[in-house]
Amino acid sequence: FDGVQIHAAHGFLLSQFLSPYYNTRSDDYGGELANRARFLLEVVSAVRNAVGPDYPVLVKLNARDSLPGGFDEEQMAETAVLLEAAGVDCVELSGGTMRAYFAGEFAGFFSPPLRDGAYYRDGARAYRAKTKMPLMLVGGIRSLEESDELVSGGITDYVSLARPLIRQPTLVARWKAGHGTAADCISDNGCFRPGIARRGVHCVHVGGYRTRGGVLTFGSASTATVNTRRAVAECLESAFGDGTDCDLLILHTTIGHNFDELLDEAHRLAPSARIVGCTGSGVIGREGASETMRSLAVMGVRGPRGAFAVAACDRPDPSDLVGAGAGLARDLARQASGIHTVMCYPSLAVLPGDDLLSGIESILGADVRVVGGYAMDNAKLKTSFHFMEQRTYEMGVVAVGFADPSLELAARVNHGYRPMGIPLEVTRCDGVRIYELDGRPAWAAFTAALGLPSSTLPIEIVPIAALGKELEPEYREEYGSEYRIVGGILRQSDDSVLVGRSCREGEFLRTMERNENAMFAGVDRLGEQLTADLRGRIPVAVFHADCGARGKLSFNRILKDELVNKLQQPLCRGENVPWLGIYGGSEFCPLGGRNMVHSYTSAVFALVEKEGPIQ
Repeated sequence: FDGVQIHAAHGFLLSQFLSPYYNTRSDDYGGELANRARFLLEVVSAVRNAVGPDYPVLVKLNARDSLPGGFDEEQMAETAVLLEAAGVDCVELSGGTMRAYFAGEFAGFFSPPLRDGAYYRDGARAYRAKTKMPLMLVGGIRSLEESDELVSGGITDYVSLARPLIRQPTLVARWKAGHGTAADCISDNGCFRPGIARRGVHCVHVGGYRTRGGVLTFGSASTATVNTRRAVAECLESAFGDGTDCDLLILHTTIGHNFDELLDEAHRLAPSARIVGCTGSGVIGREGASETMRSLAVMGVRGPRGAFAVAACDRPDPSDLVGAGAGLARDLARQASGIHTVMCYPSLAVLPGDDLLSGIESILGADVRVVGGYAMDNAKLKTSFHFMEQRTYEMGVVAVGFADPSLELAARVNHGYRPMGIPLEVTRCDGVRIYELDGRPAWAAFTAALGLPSSTLPIEIVPIAALGKELEPEYREEYGSEYRIVGGILRQSDDSVLVGRSCREGEFLRTMERNENAMFAGVDRLGEQLTADLRGRIPVAVFHADCGARGKLSFNRILKDELVNKLQQPLCRGENVPWLGIYGGSEFCPLGGRNMVHSYTSAVFALVEKEGPIQ
């Protein structure tokens, strides 16, 4: 080390001996200032004897502790004189105690008026009037300009920064390089909260903070800005806060944006990034949900190429989805070893999704976790678009693999729909295409079970009902339902319907009714499950796939914000956790350790730092 500092501020032990508020002793260590400073001076003497005469010894001292009858600027200046005589090389001047802060007795401490400049200028002047010992000033200093003014004006010899460097570790390096922009720190002490909770001190307004190292860091942002290039710039400027470039960029967008401009601007601003993404009927960011025709959400990732991988497939053969999944997995495995999580985004033409999962597992193993969601258009159920580098695919598949060994996945899913009516027997089908239910054309039988005419449009049924299939008993408790929804809204020209999973003749399906109370209760349950899975850890990043029919139904509109907030609040706990979600057709999420396809669900996937030793 280059020096040693003795902490005699902020209400810690040495500070308490100095302060008449705490120190009510009647022996040689209490009473007048010379006695209250005795313990500190003895510590200084012991340290000096240990390090020698030429080694820098500093003391951190309160200008004032802002407690009734406590340590003030006059006593601080007198203490500085004693420290100078004891051979201290420099004093760092700070102030306050946690007791005063939490009791509300520290008037103005970290309050907006004090954020405009150095907190302890007056204390520095009192110090200068008593001693020539070098002074270091901390608290409220946020700009290079003010730092220069404090030093050149003789108020202090040195400037100390703490919270600004928690927010921006490279701040001083930026100033030295000629970038004089003031610090981004807003002095709200949000960095205290994770420290008190023993999660490491970090700025809660910076997403993806890694407390234990690891190779990947994440940042996210979303916007409804109409201009495509401006939307990309806004997201990338916000995602990390210290530059737009990254190594991987995952995009979710609605279909109104110009895709060529979207990808061109993304490559211009993030030239190092592999780019992958897809369309949805809406996007979800840490800022909330957006379903405008030009909504954009991004997740930027920084880290070495071997810690992630990307792959794409253009219009996979419906008759060989196992092969398509295996092809995607082989592409991922060639780029990175040890992939433990795959984000997968196929089009609605990729049915059944279970075949795609089987193909991925055949290469990466059954232990790999596959999550994600089906891409979509603006809820017309006609098409979807996928992006890979600067190429746009229609009705394809894209996938991202994560191989950072310090991360693990916590994933949960819930739908909240309730069975209604009597079961419908599948009397004629071919895989995912059901021609007849109870001996009638499938669409006619389905709508009749709902009490609706067969002329009802699929999009009119989306908010109210679906088809469900009995779930294996071992998964029901975790899922909170006896049924997994298979679909039922993809009506074909011959009145057959496409569903998300293969069916067989003779099995029974149930009509499933949208139940708002059960839906919100299910989201609460999902949050509780994930909170238990995380065991106090804050996610490094969260991905999210949701159904556009989920939310609070009001005047023929489904309001999403309350549901999204219910998902985000228990996981983020006030911290700026990177979050990227999409409203799509169906969702991938493991259940009971088995990769599955779901529909009409909220599915949340949290990447979190592993507990215990990290290889």
